[in-house]
Amino acid sequence: MLCSTLRLVWAKDTNVYITNDLEGREDLNIHCKSGDDDLGQHVLHINQDFKMRFGANYLWGTLFFLFVSMGNGPLLHFDV
Repeated sequence: MLCSTLRLVWAKDTNVYITNDLEGREDLNIHCKSGDDDLGQHVLHINQDFKMRFGANYLWGTLFFLFVSMGNGPLLHFDV
């Protein structure tokens, strides 16, 4: 029974939603990746969104890197 309980806890997914609602109506350039997966580069025009979903790895950790730039602005980096 303990193993079934752990599996349910570990099965929880994380959802990340990114929406371009920049006031200057600029494009939002994003690139999401982890050590295992590269979700590619995406250009979000005004009011477009991007969704990603991943399962947590509690033994070795789960970390996604999100690179963002707005229009021709500098590249920003976030750890998800």
